[in-house]
Amino acid sequence: MKIELTNRINPLTGNYTNYYSEGHPHLEKSWNTSINDQFAKGRVVDGVYRWDSNDRIPFEDMLADFVNNGLMDAEVFYTSAKVRKEEDAASIQAYIESQKNVKPSEEELFEMRAAFGPGERVVNVFTGRVTQL
Repeated sequence: MKIELTNRINPLTGNYTNYYSEGHPHLEKSWNTSINDQFAKGRVVDGVYRWDSNDRIPFEDMLADFVNNGLMDAEVFYTSAKVRKEEDAASIQAYIESQKNVKPSEEELFEMRAAFGPGERVVNVFTGRVTQL
């Protein structure tokens, strides 16, 4: 089974594309070797693939590469992707809760003014907090 995801970035061109259809066999071989090396840096526990370094689940495109290289089966792919989405949602909710009563520091305000300009309104897309600069 081959799992294909849309909106992949080709590391050679930086364009969104299906990397495997671009006809660069020497790059594909290198890419596959790299994927095999990456897969070795994690493990499957209870049907979910996780990195050894941080116990997180890789993005779906990496999981798809593992399936396409025969390193994991589709069931582990789908279970891992589902659990990652649940964990991401829980992390975002925890961040929102932790930021309820937090005001931007002077350093954050300085950085926002440098990035957006004085007088602009900046909105935190996760919490909805609006900061007038």
